[in-house]
Amino acid sequence: MDRFIYALKALRYTQHHEQAQSIVEAAARVADCDAGVFEELIQASERLYPCLTARPLLAPWIASEDSWVKSQVHHLLRSKADIADASGTCNCSELQLYQDEMVYALKVSPTKLRSFLTRDLVQRAKGDEARWKYSAKKLCMLLEQSTAPSAEAKHASTLSPSTHDCSTYLTIDEVAVRLGVYPDAVRSAYSQGFMHASARKDAHGRRLLQAAAVDHFSATFAFVGQLATDLSLPRTTLSAKLLHLGIAPVSGHGFDEGLIPIYRRDDVTDEVQATLQNLAHYKSNSGRKPAGCSSRSGDESTSSTDTARTLGVGVHDLKHLERLGHLIRSKNLKTGRYFTNSSVKNAQALLKSTVSLKCFSGQLGMSSQTFSRRYIQSDFLKYIRIGSKILVPVEQLHRIQEHRYLFVSLCEADEILGAPIGHTANLIRMKKLNPILSNEAGYVSTVRLVRRNDINEIK
Repeated sequence: MDRFIYALKALRYTQHHEQAQSIVEAAARVADCDAGVFEELIQASERLYPCLTARPLLAPWIASEDSWVKSQVHHLLRSKADIADASGTCNCSELQLYQDEMVYALKVSPTKLRSFLTRDLVQRAKGDEARWKYSAKKLCMLLEQSTAPSAEAKHASTLSPSTHDCSTYLTIDEVAVRLGVYPDAVRSAYSQGFMHASARKDAHGRRLLQAAAVDHFSATFAFVGQLATDLSLPRTTLSAKLLHLGIAPVSGHGFDEGLIPIYRRDDVTDEVQATLQNLAHYKSNSGRKPAGCSSRSGDESTSSTDTARTLGVGVHDLKHLERLGHLIRSKNLKTGRYFTNSSVKNAQALLKSTVSLKCFSGQLGMSSQTFSRRYIQSDFLKYIRIGSKILVPVEQLHRIQEHRYLFVSLCEADEILGAPIGHTANLIRMKKLNPILSNEAGYVSTVRLVRRNDINEIK
């Protein structure tokens, strides 16, 4: 019954109501495991939709969970060789799937499906039932995951790429979906010379790779993630295990500028696969270092990541401390930024003896803007600027408190006198008050100050 109900759903794309009886009969034949019904359905669909190839016509059946239906569909997919896009000469409607069916068919999440939409790998439109219907036009191309080829296919693939479907080109995103990797991995492989045959650019400047070259690459090589999926092993340790067994990648970090390790399928033999399943101890430089472990080259240095974690700042803030001379770059042959342990300890002690400008001004009862204008912009006290953050030494607190006790600004003097704003400035203009001059102690270049004792005498 489940197979029969699903067959009715898969046959819903026909718009001819007079064929309702034939649809029920076809669904019943599917439920009865009649293998010939699929060939007849394809022939009928081709007459209804001449602009579509055979693979999109089979798209509604690919989402079936029934093993027999899937076996029949995969048999037809292997027998039908054409995967060319629709020519666009016919205006008939495309076969469409609902969102849940498309999500199951692609084995992706709804979020990933939306990503496919933004990259134009799938299309959608509102149907008569106010539900999104997703186009199955490119579904079969997305579902063509690479599998381990037979010995004959491997031998043929090592000779030259297949000349079949030489007119079919795929974008980087479509190749990534077909191979089951990220687009950046495909771009990296292409930049290293893989899948380079007959590549070209479209009118929008996008890189197009020939489908035959992609199939040749998939039959000959494999990304480390593909091997891990095929062998049911963790991706994070597979490269180290293969290197331990003496199998080096043909591309990857440490060998060339490749982003992802790429292995030749012939190197990973059945014997190697059996050894990988039971390999427990192997050499590896990956993972977190044990506590107390020394640096890689033996000299006293700390990486930028560990330095930022020790100092409690961001990694991007280290360049400011380095420019100020509080961090010293280690002189060794390591890749990346390493700082001497002594400078890291000194910087850590320095940062512990400072507080942020907001906290410092809060202890004085001042706003951060007023404090910055009076004491930071005038260079009255020493401070450390890390990007947009300003740190003030705690030892300067007593000096600022004393300065605040001895001198006040004109606005503060107006508040003490209970007078309107500008009253103290008028007193200075009438020579009844003397402001602090540049040659006197306590002078601040950004704010006019007067002595608190003078204000108290007037009050």
